[in-house]
Amino acid sequence: MNPSRTHSLSLGTALLATALGGCPSRSAPDASARPRPQTPTVTQPARPRVPPGNGARIVVDISESHQGFARARALALEGLHGQVLEASLASLGLNVPFERCALDEQLRCEQALTLQQLRDPATYRGRAGALDLALRKPPRAPRPDQQQADPLDPFRVTILVTDGAQSSSTPFNGAASGDVACTGGADPSCIAALLRQRIEEGYGVWVLRLRLPFNGRYFSERRIDREMFARTTAHIAQVNRDERGWSGVSLTARRPNFTGDSGSYEFSGARPLMLFVLSRDIPTARTLVAEMSRRARTERIGAGTLEDVAVSEWAPFDGYDARLTSATRVDAGGAADEVRVDRARTLNGELIVPITCSLRGRARVRVQGMITQGSLAPPPFADLQFSWRQTSRPTRGVALIPSPLRAAPGPFEGMLNVDCTGLPAGRFRYSFAVHGHWGLSEQAATREWWSVDNAPNSYEMPERVFGLGEMGRSVASAGLARDGALTTVHVDLTRE
Repeated sequence: MNPSRTHSLSLGTALLATALGGCPSRSAPDASARPRPQTPTVTQPARPRVPPGNGARIVVDISESHQGFARARALALEGLHGQVLEASLASLGLNVPFERCALDEQLRCEQALTLQQLRDPATYRGRAGALDLALRKPPRAPRPDQQQADPLDPFRVTILVTDGAQSSSTPFNGAASGDVACTGGADPSCIAALLRQRIEEGYGVWVLRLRLPFNGRYFSERRIDREMFARTTAHIAQVNRDERGWSGVSLTARRPNFTGDSGSYEFSGARPLMLFVLSRDIPTARTLVAEMSRRARTERIGAGTLEDVAVSEWAPFDGYDARLTSATRVDAGGAADEVRVDRARTLNGELIVPITCSLRGRARVRVQGMITQGSLAPPPFADLQFSWRQTSRPTRGVALIPSPLRAAPGPFEGMLNVDCTGLPAGRFRYSFAVHGHWGLSEQAATREWWSVDNAPNSYEMPERVFGLGEMGRSVASAGLARDGALTTVHVDLTRE
């Protein structure tokens, strides 16, 4: 924060990588020619293949608002960086190369911060924490020798340590690009926009919240008056009466500054320190985040509340793999015997079902498959919907009988109605997709810790994070934005 400025086919793999949409309508093909399978429409651009990088970079926000963490219990910061972050990186071999950068109004990586400096309150004297410098891709230079290095690309993993985004007087804008959102500073809209951009480039994003002891100045980054500070003290009194999650940790606020633009006051008790983790190596980063979370709890660097450590993945999420396995005729006798379903085969992950019928043929055909879960269950705030969709539409012959699909692991089926009566002789192809749609469940998102820990303004709730809820919903929505075909069945119908 700035004390002086105001302002899975896994849906996690195949849907994310190919984002297949529904195919356009087409009329019945010429009976004299066998139609080619349709190519699904790509609804999202393919992500660039960029090497995942090597080693790790830790960027430490050294703005003045962090002094209270060092003054309250300096060894907590040393334990965080030494026994949690560095030890976790080393355990996975991610510490070669390794660099730790200081971030205030500039990003400085030339001289690494030592563990001793990180526990020294004098280290945290920056006027601002320009978080965008640690995330933003530099502009394209006219010549290669003038091109600035990307702050993330060279590294397998980047960890950003901060107490939150800068204050802002403007409402959160979840649609603005980084260039637009960051014109007023590294506020929640800016950081969310930059994280969304990184997700589009193939990065995974994780966020950890650590409640650490705090005793120092809290900066609202805006002018406050007596009425506003009265709201702050009333809120803190309510938190102190509410034992849920705080386990007896007492918060106090005193000595407000009503004359300066910093809106500062003395605050003691506990405050959240945020760790943002970004990486293109998704499995490795997931393992790292789990190890960091485990060590943070084991080392007991927190303030002693019941919920000192919270963690969430905001992208990319694993989903479900869907595959079709078989097709069988349901009906028997009479017109159904005039429909022959031959052995189905799989090609490029899609099921091809040959069916032959006479002019009198009519029967139902059941196609069956299996949905399996990826390595990680979808988060509770993911709204998943699966459905059957017909993606090629000859005028008659084979129709889809709607059947519900659950977005859950297990067997599934679909029913096709084959009706060859009145169909001219020839060959026809019909395609039906198991379609998946992901989105954010707003109701479930309100129960996530990053919504509960959200502060609607920058002065009233110092034990929370300003704009965290809006940021989380915006970034997680980008990670969940998937819409397309999980798998497809093609019916190749021959009317004799």
